[in-house]
Amino acid sequence: MNYLRKSNVSSINIFMFIISIVLFIWSMFAFANMLWNFGTNWVAFIWLGLSMVTFFGQIGFINARKKLKMVFHEIMLNQNSSLEDIAYNTGVPLKIVKKVVVDIKMRGILQSTFNTQTGYMEDVHLVSSVPKASRKIIAAKVISQPSIQRYTKHEEIESHPEEPRYCAYCGSALNPNVTKYCEFCGQTV
Repeated sequence: MNYLRKSNVSSINIFMFIISIVLFIWSMFAFANMLWNFGTNWVAFIWLGLSMVTFFGQIGFINARKKLKMVFHEIMLNQNSSLEDIAYNTGVPLKIVKKVVVDIKMRGILQSTFNTQTGYMEDVHLVSSVPKASRKIIAAKVISQPSIQRYTKHEEIESHPEEPRYCAYCGSALNPNVTKYCEFCGQTV
C-alpha cells in the first residue's frame, strides 16, 4: 500500500467499479428478459449478487485504505506516541494500528523503536522513499537497536524493571507469561 498517495482510490478500484456496473446492467437485462418472457431465470440473481458484492467490496477497500492512511498521518504528526494514543486519536482499532506500524517498518518508511517500559515510540525517522533492496537492511538495523535504557521524551520512568512490558519493534503489550517473543510481530524480546 502506498501511504504517501493523496487519493484513496486506485485504478484497480475504478476498474472493479466498472465491472460492478457492467454486471448490474447485465442483471437488469436478465430481469427484463425474465419479465418479458414470463419465465424464471435465476442467472439474473447471480449477476445481481456479483455486482453488489463487487461494488460493496470496493467501498470496503476504499474505507480500509482511508483508515490506514489516517494511522500513517497520525504517526507523522505525533511521532512520540504510543499505539493506544494513535488508535484513540484516529478512531481506528488497535489491531489495525499495529498492522500499519509493522507494515511501514518492514517497508522501510518508518525507522523507530518502542520504549519497552512505556510503549512510546522513540528515535522516529520517516523515510519518504526507500529502494526495495535496502528495506530488509533497514528493518534489521531497527531490530538490532533496542531502547531499554534510553528515554527521549518520557523521562518520568525512573525504575528499570528487568522484564520489558512492550515490544521494542511493534510496540505491542507483551504477555507476562511469554517474554521471549512478541505475540503480534514475532520479534525476540
